[in-house]
Parts: sequence; structure tokens; C-alpha cells
Amino acid sequence: MKRAAGGSSQATPEQIAQFERLAVMAEAAQVRRAAKILNEHHNRTCAGFYCPRGRFFQARVTDGRLELHDWEIWTIVPNGMVFHDHNGREIAVWGSK
Repeated sequence: MKRAAGGSSQATPEQIAQFERLAVMAEAAQVRRAAKILNEHHNRTCAGFYCPRGRFFQARVTDGRLELHDWEIWTIVPNGMVFHDHNGREIAVWGSK
């Protein structure tokens, strides 16, 4: 970071743009990881996974958004949605709390 007059540090526009790109990349990686975990859960248990929007069986990432499939339609869900297995146990997809 550049030092402004008076000793305070201030980010340059290039540094801000770099930070924003890194944040977008990190969020995209997190969404891909969530889809992978949900699909692995389904493959391992031969059961669906649940969230407040219903019961789903497959996950994918489209345009950086998590989509879930219930055997009829794909549904976009917001990041941070909590998922559970058929016994009500939480499936940790968004990292540690």
C-alpha cells in the first residue's frame, strides 16, 4: 500500500481491484466446494439433502450460483443456505462457523 502524506496507508485503485477479484474467486471456489460436498453426500448415502426450500438430489454451479435439482427443476439457492441429511444432521458445506 502507498503511504499518503501524514503517514496513513491507503490502497491504490489497482490494489482494490485485485482484492475484489480475489474475493470473487474465493466465493466461486466456495460455491463449487458446496456443490461437490452435496453431490458426494447424495452418492454416498443414496438419499437426498434438505434445505428450507425442499428436498434435493443433485447440485451444480451455473454462473457462480449454486443450483439444486429435485428431479423436476433446477432451483437457485442463496449462498449460506443450511443443508441437512434425512436424519436432520447438518451437512457442513460453507466451511467452519
